[in-house]
Amino acid sequence: MIEPSNIHAYATILIADDTASDLQVLSGMLKERGYAVKSVPDGKLALEVARINPPDLVLLDINMPGMDGYGVCRALKAVQELRGIPVIFISDLTETIDKVKAFSAGGVDYITKPFQVEKVDACLETHLKLKRFMVNLENLIKPQVKDLSDSQMAIVMAMAKLAQARDDDTGTHVERVQNYCRLLAARLGELPKYRSSIDSEIIDLIYASSALHDIGKVGIPDEILLKADRLSPVEFEVMKKHTTIGVETIERIRKSYPYNTFLSSSIAIAGSHHERWDGSGYPDGIAGSDIPLSARIMAVADVYDGLKSKRSYKEPRSHKECCDIIFNGSGTQFDPDVVEAFRGINTQFESTWLKLSGTPVKKPSGKWKWALIPAVLLVGALAIYTLASGLLEPRTTSPFIHNPVEETCTVSWTRHGVVLDLGGPGEYDEKSIESPCVIKRVDGSYVIWYRGQTWADKIGRIMHATSPDGVNWTKTGVVMTPSEEYEGDKIDPMTVIFEDGTYKMWYGGEGFGGSASYATSPDGINWTRYPDNPVLRKTPGGWDNEGAGGQHSVIKTGDKYYMYYKGFGSAASGWNFYGLAESTDGIKWTKKGKILSPEPKAGETIQFRNLGTFRVGDYYCMIYSMAEYLQLFMATSKDGKNWNKNGFVFLRGQTPGGYDEKWTTAPCVLVEGDRVRMWYEGGDPNGRVRTLLAEADKDEFLKACGQSVALPAANN
Repeated sequence: MIEPSNIHAYATILIADDTASDLQVLSGMLKERGYAVKSVPDGKLALEVARINPPDLVLLDINMPGMDGYGVCRALKAVQELRGIPVIFISDLTETIDKVKAFSAGGVDYITKPFQVEKVDACLETHLKLKRFMVNLENLIKPQVKDLSDSQMAIVMAMAKLAQARDDDTGTHVERVQNYCRLLAARLGELPKYRSSIDSEIIDLIYASSALHDIGKVGIPDEILLKADRLSPVEFEVMKKHTTIGVETIERIRKSYPYNTFLSSSIAIAGSHHERWDGSGYPDGIAGSDIPLSARIMAVADVYDGLKSKRSYKEPRSHKECCDIIFNGSGTQFDPDVVEAFRGINTQFESTWLKLSGTPVKKPSGKWKWALIPAVLLVGALAIYTLASGLLEPRTTSPFIHNPVEETCTVSWTRHGVVLDLGGPGEYDEKSIESPCVIKRVDGSYVIWYRGQTWADKIGRIMHATSPDGVNWTKTGVVMTPSEEYEGDKIDPMTVIFEDGTYKMWYGGEGFGGSASYATSPDGINWTRYPDNPVLRKTPGGWDNEGAGGQHSVIKTGDKYYMYYKGFGSAASGWNFYGLAESTDGIKWTKKGKILSPEPKAGETIQFRNLGTFRVGDYYCMIYSMAEYLQLFMATSKDGKNWNKNGFVFLRGQTPGGYDEKWTTAPCVLVEGDRVRMWYEGGDPNGRVRTLLAEADKDEFLKACGQSVALPAANN
């Protein structure tokens, strides 16, 4: 008999197993060794028990009714208060893939049944000691970390204050917006939708990085930045560049520290705090949840402070006027969730303003004002270098950050670069060419449908072009314009299938938070929308209750259509997932639930984006992207329902000319003979979007499909 050790007397173990005999043996064994034991027969009960009284360690079976062990583990890891609890899987599943899934879900160990008592005991003791060690270490270093953080923030504030000194009347704008952001983030963290993703670390992160929101103003000429009157349209275009200047400034440093969350959060805020919820903002014209949450928070904070501030060309607004403007901007300029958070705490904004609205400061003039620019750059470089040197611990699960991961691909690609460039008939694609959707016709020629967008109206139209080889394209022009309520201002071609003499298109619109619609055409140019669109939309009360199908991909297999779609909702606490729907006619769809979940700790972010699905050999294959516009990942399946992640399949920034330097997304893949050809959306350093082409060897691709590749940790 193994003698109880001291650690047993203080530890509570939660066991979840639907096999009564196993539950009884484990429970008795652990009680004999001095543990306090809680045992439950299914996963949902395990979650309830853990939330009420968190255990020190969890033993999980995998195959349980209702919610399996993988789901229980992921749910535990999604809750801030529970994610530190070690989870050990104990199961009769012995395949490698089962163990990979267990570790991917967040497990720390895996024991196979029938289990040996001595092994279980040794495993528990090891992980309990490790947990105790980590807790002690955290308590030991907290004071040192706080000292470092105080020093870092002093440098950040010095840099931000120098930047603001050129156009801030009181010198306290930075402190005010920081406090507004802290208030908003904390309030959002109380809402069910954000409770598991916004904690004290995230609040501190956005508070710190919000100080650099206008650092790009160091590159704006004084005659524009300090102009006493309203800016002309030309001057305003120059002023708008402060967002991209800020991003470029911080991005240069981040190349040396790609996993530093302070830099990533600062870039998100500096680059996107003037974007609008409806997509009419700048510099990129992104909309809705594509805008980083930190920037959506900053948008409200910055506007409130701007309205309250006196300028040479305007008088300050009252607190009530500021509130009315922000309330009226919900759903157009601002994220409705952030406005709702502001509604509940707006009086604290007024208190912050009164407390920090200081005495106007005298601005430098003459030759001294020019001395500020090198001073800002010098202090800025010092501050960013100091912060990026690892003093702030990387956090890869943040919903506020861009999260680049540079790793080796599982497939080698030959890149052809840009094959479809900006500017077309009527200039409807002068701003961007996005969401390429390509098919090969029976005569060997190619057709592409894509979303074209202009600088003027920012309407996203579906465009058409043809090619003899998939490389040299002749544009036809606009073939579909968004006009229905459920489509919003932008529509994206997602899949086109030609069968029975008809082109069938499934396309995404922005209505209902994102939905999938259907249209048919005899020639690929003249389209008839299905009268009861959209054909796939959000499910009230479901995991996709905020949007379903705005981004999707359809495969025809046998007599069935499979639609793989992005869905998201409040039940997912701000995360989104890929779901599966089935149909016999491509119009009436039956949802089958989630098939893939994001893994932030493995290099992904919490948001799936565009995807492309296709068949290669015996595999269903999916190439997909994550926010915010970075590399492409791959997943494969033998049945189209149970998917295995295969790691990175394509990296950005390797095409001569840099046309995919900023992002690669929206893949469309065709398998032709011994080649796999992929058309994809690439963003250049200036934010222009084009369609590019890459090719890979089919045999090499099939080999990658058969691999089960564990994604690398984002902070490796």
